[in-house]
Amino acid sequence: MNGINIKPALQIEAVVQVKEYVVCAHPDSSSPNWRHYRVRAIRFDEGYWGVFGPGGIEGQERLDSAGCWSSPPDDDDERQLWREARRFDEHTALELARAAAPLMECMGKSIAEMVAWEAERVAAEAPEVES
Repeated sequence: MNGINIKPALQIEAVVQVKEYVVCAHPDSSSPNWRHYRVRAIRFDEGYWGVFGPGGIEGQERLDSAGCWSSPPDDDDERQLWREARRFDEHTALELARAAAPLMECMGKSIAEMVAWEAERVAAEAPEVES
């Protein structure tokens, strides 16, 4: 080829990396209220995982190892300790998210109460069938 040395193209492979799991005990993912009952396990670039409420990272509320939700304190030193206490490996984060999901509430309603309320609304909006 006219003395031109062409090197083969660099082989680059795509890597799939899970960055987030969404765990929800609400049985109907098409419900507009489903998102309010989700718990999110999110992987940080540093490799650790955090467990967040429906608002995710933006909501800031995180679960600790005892299953208690809290927001970060205002004090910088306290905030760093707070964050460190809420860093988990992937397995632990998923266990915590699975345990927390059935206990989520929205507008003061448990998942069971919300599903019943949604069913009542659907039934009330359905046209009556004459027999």
